[in-house]
Amino acid sequence: QGSGGSRLREGHPASERSLAEDVGCLGPGRQARAMVEPMQMSEKARHFVDKLHPELRGDVGLLLLVVGGLLAFWFLSYEVSMLKRPHERRCLPQFLVAMMSSVLLGFGGFLLLVWAGLYV
Repeated sequence: QGSGGSRLREGHPASERSLAEDVGCLGPGRQARAMVEPMQMSEKARHFVDKLHPELRGDVGLLLLVVGGLLAFWFLSYEVSMLKRPHERRCLPQFLVAMMSSVLLGFGGFLLLVWAGLYV
């Protein structure tokens, strides 16, 4: 119960451990106590992921992250440039760009997690 971000009382056996022991950074010759187990995907997520070839998941995930990041950067630069001319600001294009950026970053991150083996 010591590594969940909660504070431990003094005298509690888990309070004796160091943070390095909790996260598994024990140094040479010592082994971690627990392995990270992959999470199970829902049926809808599995249906989406199964449509994509396993070798392409990392590449497609990275591409989606890059495009989503570029859209987010464009959105931020647009917002900063509109500080000088607020009368030209439009809500619908801002909303659409922010939404597309969010969706692409979310799917890109998800595909990279699947590619890395955190979801099974």
